[in-house]
Amino acid sequence: MEEAVKQGLEPVIAEMSGYFPEATTGIPVQIAQISGEADLALLRGDLSSLKRPTLKIDARKDAAISGQSLISLGYATGISAILARAGDETVDQILKVSGGDPKLVMSELAKRKLIRPLVTQGHVGDVLVDKIVYDAQTTSGGSADR
Repeated sequence: MEEAVKQGLEPVIAEMSGYFPEATTGIPVQIAQISGEADLALLRGDLSSLKRPTLKIDARKDAAISGQSLISLGYATGISAILARAGDETVDQILKVSGGDPKLVMSELAKRKLIRPLVTQGHVGDVLVDKIVYDAQTTSGGSADR
């Protein structure tokens, strides 16, 4: 990506979908805000079809306290990790149906209810002005500071 930018090209996101456990389709999402300082973006999408409670963002200064327990969940290595947990036979079937197209692969994974986040537990180590440092184990591709 850096080489493309150096050549004067500008990356553009044409389409994004959010996928959730037990949901059989993706939900269209849009970027609401991108941080200029951290590897972080805020996305917005209509999650009402999921019929699940959502967590509200707690913007108070004392929302995160050193020593507080936390749960980290996400898809740190993306589609590769999801496929790795699906099993060889299932992956072969999905690749045949999708032709390897990432959008179709995700659609097949969702239909089969195979999209599940990695979940780890830990504690808040420190709260800094620009990040929260925690000790929850992450996988390769994940950030150590949030």
